[in-house]
Amino acid sequence: MNSNNSSIISDLLQFMRPNLLKSIGSLALIDPQQIACGVTDSEGRLIACDNLTRNGNLQDTCEIIRQYFGENMHRGDIVITNDPYSGGTRIQDLFGLTPVEIPGNQMVYILASLPLPDLGGMALGGNYPKAQEIWAEGVRVTPVKLCRRGVLQTDALTMLTLNSRLPHLVENDAGSLRSTLEESALRLLEGLKKFPGLFPEFQKEIELKRNYLQERIQDFPQEALQGTSESIHQCLGDFDLSVKVKLSKKDKTLELDFTGSSEQSLGFINSTASTTSSVAISGIIHALGIDIGSTSGITDLFEIKMPENSFLNAQLPVSVGWSVYQPTIGILQAIYSALGKSNLQYEEVFPKPPEFPFRIKGCGERGCTFTSEDLLK
Repeated sequence: MNSNNSSIISDLLQFMRPNLLKSIGSLALIDPQQIACGVTDSEGRLIACDNLTRNGNLQDTCEIIRQYFGENMHRGDIVITNDPYSGGTRIQDLFGLTPVEIPGNQMVYILASLPLPDLGGMALGGNYPKAQEIWAEGVRVTPVKLCRRGVLQTDALTMLTLNSRLPHLVENDAGSLRSTLEESALRLLEGLKKFPGLFPEFQKEIELKRNYLQERIQDFPQEALQGTSESIHQCLGDFDLSVKVKLSKKDKTLELDFTGSSEQSLGFINSTASTTSSVAISGIIHALGIDIGSTSGITDLFEIKMPENSFLNAQLPVSVGWSVYQPTIGILQAIYSALGKSNLQYEEVFPKPPEFPFRIKGCGERGCTFTSEDLLK
């Protein structure tokens, strides 16, 4: 692949994350490892992403936004959403997307996901273990334009700030998201002036990655590999949760079957299908040591099966506030447990839940990872 073409996208991603980190005002209240930035091609397929575990969420969110607005997308528009049931992760994470017009009367998209400090709900930051519905975690924002042709829509911004305990921080951080997307669009346009063949070149790179991944899938044994996670505590209900997975090689694809995993939790230990798929695919890729950058063009090499009543396939309106932590760790534990029963060489990588400067009130029962309510009285 042309190194100049490649560096344009990589330099863009390397600009976005640091720019967000230096400009947001709520860094002490959020988890910066949940920031994700990406770029799509003209068909809305994610071709680059700086956070592989959020890859599927960026991809699904882009698809939802494109379906939502259709042809009513223009240069200077910025669409935001935090809806977990429209490709997102949880209420706290605000996704932003801006279209970029490229030669050939086509449009590509730049995306970023940024955790906000608070958008309402029963507890600061939406971190409420006993939330039985999504509305207990904050306001759910389906796709809406924060900017139209470069003009800020104050009603959309006000909708965010009115639903926050920390309106000034939310306004600042939404502004940081906006300015980062706007500057990124300008940088991409400048790069395209020098290398107009950028996106066709990326398709070639994706095909090379796809072929390599197919070869690695062939290394899996013929027999299915089964794995189980450690117990996952929920603050509501009288049983712990667990993730079960079966890895099966089928011709040139790999099936990840989560049948047998626990049913939906009454509390916030649930994960949407987009988040589960994203974590599962990235977990396999990380475990195999593949430097792939984005799962665009390869997702069809994986078949993900999740029962509808599973806590890994949350259905509206259940809460999902802790989805990027314990469910994610459980998914990875189950996958590594399965891989450990083979001769495959693999690497274990687990995310670490952040240490927030505020308490998350748990149930106080044995196995609860959160602060006991008794201690707070």
